[in-house]
Amino acid sequence: MLVTLPTTAQTPSPVNIPATLKAGATAFEQNYEAESVPATTSGPKIQIVDDNDASGGKCIEFVDAHAGEYMQYTLADVPAGYYTLHLNYKQDKNRGAAVVSVNGRSIGSFIDQRDVHETRFVRHDVSTFFQPAAGPVVVRLTHIGSLGGTNPKLSVDALVIKTDPVKNDLEKGENEGDSACENMRVDAVALARQLQVKPLVAGAGHAPFYALPVYSPDGSDIPAGALDRKDYSSTAAWLDTMEAQHKPGKIGSGTYDLKSDDFQSRALTQSIYGYDTGRGRPVLEGHGRSSLFYLRASGIRIQYLTLRNMGIPIISIDHWKSYNFGGKKGLLHWPTYQPDTHAQMVHDADIDDIAVMDCRFENIGIAVLFIKEFHGIHDIHIGRNQAIGGSGFTAFQTYDFDDIYFYQNRLTDFDQGTHAANWAQTLLWVGTNDITHKQTNRNVFAEFNEARNIRSAHSYNKVNAAVFCDIRDCSNVSIAYNVFKDMVNTKAHSDCNVVYSKTDDLMIDHCVFENCGANDSPDDGDIGSEGGCITLKDHTSDAARFGTIIQNCTFIAGSITEVPMILFNHDGVLRNCTFKGWQWTGTNNHRRYMIQKYSGKSLLLENLKLIDCGGKGACAVREDNAVTAIVNWPTTNFDDDRTAIFTGVNFTANANNDQGVPLCNK
Repeated sequence: MLVTLPTTAQTPSPVNIPATLKAGATAFEQNYEAESVPATTSGPKIQIVDDNDASGGKCIEFVDAHAGEYMQYTLADVPAGYYTLHLNYKQDKNRGAAVVSVNGRSIGSFIDQRDVHETRFVRHDVSTFFQPAAGPVVVRLTHIGSLGGTNPKLSVDALVIKTDPVKNDLEKGENEGDSACENMRVDAVALARQLQVKPLVAGAGHAPFYALPVYSPDGSDIPAGALDRKDYSSTAAWLDTMEAQHKPGKIGSGTYDLKSDDFQSRALTQSIYGYDTGRGRPVLEGHGRSSLFYLRASGIRIQYLTLRNMGIPIISIDHWKSYNFGGKKGLLHWPTYQPDTHAQMVHDADIDDIAVMDCRFENIGIAVLFIKEFHGIHDIHIGRNQAIGGSGFTAFQTYDFDDIYFYQNRLTDFDQGTHAANWAQTLLWVGTNDITHKQTNRNVFAEFNEARNIRSAHSYNKVNAAVFCDIRDCSNVSIAYNVFKDMVNTKAHSDCNVVYSKTDDLMIDHCVFENCGANDSPDDGDIGSEGGCITLKDHTSDAARFGTIIQNCTFIAGSITEVPMILFNHDGVLRNCTFKGWQWTGTNNHRRYMIQKYSGKSLLLENLKLIDCGGKGACAVREDNAVTAIVNWPTTNFDDDRTAIFTGVNFTANANNDQGVPLCNK
């Protein structure tokens, strides 16, 4: 259980260790033996232990440490560039777990050093980090408890950083395209009554480390031998030949009319690349009654296309199999596929290595759809796309998945319409409530995206209205450097939450939420969002092992002031965040708290800035469902600019929180 994190830190002394760069054809490596690098801790001691199996004959043990305590190393003179951090440590049955940060930013998943079956030295690939300029790198390991055993020590044998010069050269280039979020980094700055969001575009370090290479619209990146649409009498003939000859296809600028009644969805087994002949992306325009492709193979790229007016609005759904399209009904019998049922793609076997990149979607029902079944999806890239005027965008409705990358997408002007399906207005849905593969479902990254004007003004769907992401049944999830503005529902739907999560090990970092959620409305018979910006829950049948960290985020109320901004039904940490303009004006006492925490869950609040918040006896944090059970809060004195700062407030799972102090007392 994640119960606390340190609120103070000792300043480490820089360590100058002679390190040899091992230059190779494509990469070089820098190795630091832990026993040779003086470490700084938050209090507990470290021991140097002789061990013949360690890389240098010795290793470090962090002993008598409790959750929230840390040790850190300063690695001197690290050149600028992209690096992967590896941690070598000794694994056995009495080890603990830790999270890692580099230069103050958390990276990677938690590291569980416990192994009940074997004692051995292992290397853990933590994650990639960016070093903007030459200088020291501070690596911190924070103890987060143990999954079992006694005396849960942490072990460090060596810290290893590797960099790839070729990748660094590629990453330094600028991306080009329609999306304003390409190479975007969000910096939220609080200025008394004003908050600014600054996109920092162009330059190394602002594209995610996992991003696929930048695509050249001139066609120079298209594989040799691709069949060109211009050599065929029709789009259907071109696609059929690609299938028959097992060759990828390419298509130049222009509008290609697919609205004829005889054009049917096709199985896609080959990649399709658009190229620019001077008039921009090629446009494939449908009749709004069917999808374009359904997948039959792995290793597919759909790149640099405009897809317009495709996909049937989903009217009703029953157990994910029976679809009713306003009188026209299609049945899905797994693993077969029924055409005319999906907006972009569907799979009928395990699917790996799929990328939908640099595309533009206009008036698409659901742009990319993988149906829930017994098959898995792996290594999926949905990136650098722009979507305008859809209802939902991406749904991975399967319980076996890993390595889902959703990045640098710009999604605007969506409307739920009359869709009654429970997920019709979710921009990114990953996972289900089935926990069969929970331990292996890993690595979901939703980063550097922008979602604006995502609205639901209809009462048809009271589940998942105006949702950016619904992520379940997995671990190692990052939602970072995103901008969410005007994601609202006007019918008081309780499941209108920008982020909805049932995951382990979630990091929400450097995001901006403005005017998000659904206010309560007695006239509509519902009570509004559980957490308009973020709703965090455990699986009912499988409580999460580790909590969520929300940090460096900005929350601006806008017109959504009658419901909580964040719901914690999950252990969590909320730190270094700014809240502005939350002035509760509603009538439903069940929702009159800016942050709601359920009983039995631990919550640490650290360095929160509140600007112009409060009103009508509202409180900052409430515990559980009873109106009288309000989390204790320090006396809050706002300055003349109605600004207050809180730090170091820790609410444990067993605290007796039965009193409260109003958020605003003047």
